[in-house]
Amino acid sequence: MNYRKGPVSTGVTLSQVRAQIVGDSLITRSKLERRGNAAFIGMIRETLVDSTGAVHAQRVGDSVVTTFASPIGVYFSMQPRLATAILQPGLPRGRYWLRYEVVAERDDLDPTVVLKAPAVRDSVQLVVP
Repeated sequence: MNYRKGPVSTGVTLSQVRAQIVGDSLITRSKLERRGNAAFIGMIRETLVDSTGAVHAQRVGDSVVTTFASPIGVYFSMQPRLATAILQPGLPRGRYWLRYEVVAERDDLDPTVVLKAPAVRDSVQLVVP
């Protein structure tokens, strides 16, 4: 049984976003800290964009996606590590931006258990030599 007693609030702060290419994978890390007195339930979304603004697809299992999404629950502080495969033949040389956002949305859960909270966003530059 789950219940909430009294006013509840949640949110998350995002910092220390970083990305690197390791072999054929894009590895990302960040620091997430919960705010308020309830767990933050939501999604992390990542989009890789090149210097022209074109979105680059990533492989997740057998699927090819333009935005990688991973469910997340933040109860305290955490530093999640996410990995996605880069489509072969790999990324051409150049500068890219990883757009990283954490939103209080979950399609797999009843909306009554997902508290509303503002989205947080950041981006980090990634250089492919």
